[in-house]
Amino acid sequence: MILFNEKRIGGKTGKTKTAFSLPKRIHMIKKQGSVKIFYSLSIAALLAGTGIFLFFLGKTDLSPSYQRKSLSHSLETLCNDEYSLPVTVHMQGDTVWIETWIDALRTADDKSYQEDALIRMKIILKSLDRIVLSIDSPPKTYIICMKETRSLKYALIMGIIKDMIQFQYGYLPYAEYSRRRVDENHSGSPPHPFELTLENFLSKLIEREILQVFEQLHDYFEMKNFKMDYSLSKSEFTIDYTIRPLKKTTPLLVFNQIKNRVKETLINKYDLKEQYSVRFIDRFEQMEKIFSLTELGTE
Repeated sequence: MILFNEKRIGGKTGKTKTAFSLPKRIHMIKKQGSVKIFYSLSIAALLAGTGIFLFFLGKTDLSPSYQRKSLSHSLETLCNDEYSLPVTVHMQGDTVWIETWIDALRTADDKSYQEDALIRMKIILKSLDRIVLSIDSPPKTYIICMKETRSLKYALIMGIIKDMIQFQYGYLPYAEYSRRRVDENHSGSPPHPFELTLENFLSKLIEREILQVFEQLHDYFEMKNFKMDYSLSKSEFTIDYTIRPLKKTTPLLVFNQIKNRVKETLINKYDLKEQYSVRFIDRFEQMEKIFSLTELGTE
């Protein structure tokens, strides 16, 4: 017996819609109910599984891949085994000192590093990246010492481990990350491995920034003397310089430029605290000013 026949909707001109028989309708309802129950059980199982996973993840002690006590050996092994680059690594306090030898550091015009030197630098930094991102206690600074095999020329590339980590996690753009490294090229006997403190590194970074100021203003001033220093006992950075004006302009222009570079480095980039101070000494103007970082930040 047919319980549901065809019926018209929408009047005489409406379309015809076929109604299903009752047994078929009951079958569809049961099938839809089964699907709903299946999805409900699946979601419940997924949530339960996720909860169990998070519970055991919280209970699991995920050990770092590298240990601070074996950092030197780990970095030497990584550079040598994966990149065929022999290096010697020393730990000096909170500084990783990495030494490598190269035939030639600089190009013939001495304007840039040789390609081989850049490749070695990239390998060392990449290897150090991998280690400090998964180590139980990361050091604070690093120094790469590249020595020429046939001369007494050498280069020191210095940086902050925290900057390296921030760059890897995307908090620092590459241009800014590059500016937060200091390169020094020297002639003579290379120094023995030493510890590079944050303050000493910042002194070198500020020194480079101030030299750029003098370079940009060389049409107006001649730099006669410049010295950058840091006193550990006083927690004080000292900037001592002598300039000779070449045109009718005020030396205050130089002072303001230097002060802004110091403020940008110490406060805006590295967020140093109040215990530090900065002493500015202008020998030409016979001026000496001392600022706390709070005072410098409000200038």
